[in-house]
Amino acid sequence: MKNAGKTTVLNSLIPAFSKKTIGLTSIGMDGEAFDNVTFLPKPRVMALPGFLVATAEKCLDVFEADYDIVETTKYRSPLGQIVIARIIKAGNVLIAGPSAIVDMENTIKRMLEIGADKVFIDGAFSRQSPARLATATILVIGANRSVVLETVLKDAEAIVHKLRLEAVESNLMYLKDHTKITAIDNLDNIHEYDGGSTLIEPESVIAWVQPGWGYLYVPNAVGASFLKLMLKDKAKKFILVMNDPISMQIDDSLVKHIEHLSKRIRVMNPVNLVAVCVNPQSVRGYAYQEGELEKALANRLGLEVINVMTEVGEIDE
Repeated sequence: MKNAGKTTVLNSLIPAFSKKTIGLTSIGMDGEAFDNVTFLPKPRVMALPGFLVATAEKCLDVFEADYDIVETTKYRSPLGQIVIARIIKAGNVLIAGPSAIVDMENTIKRMLEIGADKVFIDGAFSRQSPARLATATILVIGANRSVVLETVLKDAEAIVHKLRLEAVESNLMYLKDHTKITAIDNLDNIHEYDGGSTLIEPESVIAWVQPGWGYLYVPNAVGASFLKLMLKDKAKKFILVMNDPISMQIDDSLVKHIEHLSKRIRVMNPVNLVAVCVNPQSVRGYAYQEGELEKALANRLGLEVINVMTEVGEIDE
């Protein structure tokens, strides 16, 4: 969930890393003056001298920063080939990173090889898959989500519960080598489901699982329908194992059950959520009272919440 206010966590962090070589890239597109969907104004992205920026070639046309192209990669985005540019003179940049997650992973590795001390991946929560590549994740909650405070709080609570799903026990990591839905019974026997996914046939998968089975590994996405059936079937108490928190798809009807649901889920690749930040101002012309949003979120989440309209500073991993 990304705010659309006057500043971003990225811009708030950049001054704290001015003496380091920082790599910048994006899951979608960041740094444009106006959002391509809502046509509302967006914060620009300021890059400092020495920074590395992985972006599509067409984005270079609107760079206000001076740069040298360090490398043209073999990866692409809808705006063309991805290049890695080194900033020579500070200025606003437009960032559109690789489309495929494996390409993003390789681009990040390449920026680190070239000399980046850290790589920041910007992007909206709706395009969250590359979050699993990050060593640390900062969640930004914006007033732009809703004028109703309770709506923002409920959404934030569900997202945080999802991102903080616990890691699976180390002795079960071998499950990631299975390409089919796999269950482990109470005698540690392995059973493979000979069928489709939980997205296509949730009822069949639930029916296949036997009472007393301890773990169910799903190698792909897990849909809301399957999660609802999992909660409804009181006879089966298995622990659901997924690759990462991003694999869990929930809808509004599951938000109120998210805390209970999260107790029955483990992930192969947990997300390291290091901070929750808020922007209390919306470009739609309204704002929460000073301190209202961050205090309410801190109470609801039990976490420290930082206002991005003030200095964020360096956040430790």
